[in-house]
Amino acid sequence: MQPAPLTRNENARLAALHSAAILDTPPEDEFDQVVALAAEICNTSMATITLIDKNRQWFKARKGLDVQETHRDTSLDSRFADNPFVVGEPYVKFYAGVPLCLSDGHAVGALCVMDKLPRDLSDQEERALRVLAQHVTNLIELRRARNDTHRLLRELRERSITHERVSHTATRLLTVVAHDVRGPLAAIIGVLEFDDFELAPLRDEIRAQAVLARDLLDQILAWARTMMRGGPTVEYNVDVNHIVNDVIAGASISAAHKNLTISADIQVSTLDTDPNLLRFILNSLVTNAIKFTDNGSIDVRMVRDRTGNTILEVADTGVGMSPNTLNGLFDWGRRSINAGTSNEKGAGLALLLVNDFLNLMGCTIRIESQIDKGTRVFVTCPEVAVGTSL
Repeated sequence: MQPAPLTRNENARLAALHSAAILDTPPEDEFDQVVALAAEICNTSMATITLIDKNRQWFKARKGLDVQETHRDTSLDSRFADNPFVVGEPYVKFYAGVPLCLSDGHAVGALCVMDKLPRDLSDQEERALRVLAQHVTNLIELRRARNDTHRLLRELRERSITHERVSHTATRLLTVVAHDVRGPLAAIIGVLEFDDFELAPLRDEIRAQAVLARDLLDQILAWARTMMRGGPTVEYNVDVNHIVNDVIAGASISAAHKNLTISADIQVSTLDTDPNLLRFILNSLVTNAIKFTDNGSIDVRMVRDRTGNTILEVADTGVGMSPNTLNGLFDWGRRSINAGTSNEKGAGLALLLVNDFLNLMGCTIRIESQIDKGTRVFVTCPEVAVGTSL
């Protein structure tokens, strides 16, 4: 016996069939009524709505047959004399079928009538069978349209959630501007009020405050651009060492004021990532470590583990955090504002924003800390992350 033939565009045909999500669904009256009417009009004892899957024929509706499906090789075409339905129960001697062709031209099955006695269809019966087959096709098309509508509604809901997130983000941005940017700029203005002859010794402090203000504005812009375009944008083969060196160079003045050394052990040369977010995250972690460390060190490390995950670690020898502080670290409702070891000001937003970014990127952050023993921050990104791979 020959197998049921494959079409040239079999993959597209199967995709069209599966888009209806009709296979393996329970019996439904509208389909059952069609096979009953087909058998009655054509005066046959059997009728089926047959859908052709990859390796099987599945009956959405059937009359006079006990089986729910057969292997695809078991074609009900009466030309196959050794067909099990011919040589055994139900001993089919007559078969007629009309293809179920969807609007995109794919034939996904057939409306079939069969009988144990040989016979021919009249022209009227054939026309009626074609009309019923078109009705079945319409039912399948309606199901596809319903599925498309549900998918569209899901997408609209997701976009609505994204819009709410962007609006919420805008509020957070205003908070950042109001607190973190205003502080350094106010400090610069205050320093500039000194007489000129007193200004020279304070040049480094002016520069440090200006750099801080500039970096904060750059971070805000990076955050805003990312959120407004819907998430991270991947660039391929981003030079990790270049970004790390830039961040460390920008933080060197603040570190030198506190007698801190910053070291880097970067064992990952390039990444497919959003460079703005990588810079934002790394700068926030290093700046935060400097803020809460005196006379010690900041160590930056990036490696890949055996499973392909990328691990970024920023460790300091600073004042550390209590368990209670750790528990509320990523809770916007429990945000706390703590001055640094040199009374550095801030809004307590850096790690909150970092955590939000990492969530967008499919990454996680974990922090280990003990009072007076320092803090270690671990960022882990899987080999394949959502949106980017840090």
